[in-house]
Amino acid sequence: MQIMSILRSLQILLAGHAVLGGVTTGTAMANPRNSMHEYRFNIEEYELSFSVPKAFLSGMWNRPDRYNPEWKKDRRGEGSYAEYFFHTHWFKGPVWVGNYASAIFIIRIIEADSEYSGQISTLDDLDKYLNWEWMFDGSKTYHPKISRKTISGFDWIQTTIEPSNSKKNVNRGPENTILWFPLGNRRYLMVLWQIDEFVPGKTNRWLDKAHEMRDQILNSIVMRQVN
Repeated sequence: MQIMSILRSLQILLAGHAVLGGVTTGTAMANPRNSMHEYRFNIEEYELSFSVPKAFLSGMWNRPDRYNPEWKKDRRGEGSYAEYFFHTHWFKGPVWVGNYASAIFIIRIIEADSEYSGQISTLDDLDKYLNWEWMFDGSKTYHPKISRKTISGFDWIQTTIEPSNSKKNVNRGPENTILWFPLGNRRYLMVLWQIDEFVPGKTNRWLDKAHEMRDQILNSIVMRQVN
C-alpha cells in the first residue's frame, strides 16, 4: 500500500516527478515569532496553498519545493508519484543526545497502479483504491483510522496512524496524519505529516511543538479549482 511504501521509504531515509507545473511563492507575517511562509502549487485543475512556520524550515539546506517534479515508480501495487514538497524538521537535543525526533511534511500527486482497473474520479473511488492497496500489501503492522475532512469546500479522506504503545526505553512508532484527494483520471493528491521519535522518554521536550506545527500547516491548507 502507498502508506506502507511511504513509511518504509521514510524509515530508510531517517536511518542513515509527466512534469506538472508548480508555482511557489513565499510570504511572511508581520510578527517574527509567528513568521509563516506560504507555498502555492498548480496541480492539474486545482491550486493548493498552505503556510509553513519559519521554525519548521530552520536548518533547511535546500528548497523543499519542487519546481519540476518528476514521476517516479514505486514498487508493484503502489503506482507512480511526483513530489511537490518534502522537508524534514529535526527536534534537536544536547550534543551528547542528538536529535530527539523528526517531523516530515510531504505533498505528492500519485497515479494508480496499472494493475488496478477502477477509476479514481470521486472520493468513494479513492476510498476503494486505498483499500485495494491495503489488501495488496497484506501488512498488518499499521491500523489506520479513516475519516472524512472538508477543506475549502472539498471533501478529503483523512488517515491517521497513532504511535504504537511502547515500553519506557523503546521508541514510539511513527505518528501520521495523511490527507487524500481524488484528481480524476486515476490520479490523487497525498498530503502527509509524520512524526518519528529517536530518543524514548523525552516527548515533553518536543511533542507539543510537533503537534503545534502539524496543526498550523494542515489547518492553513486552501484548495480551489482554477480550470
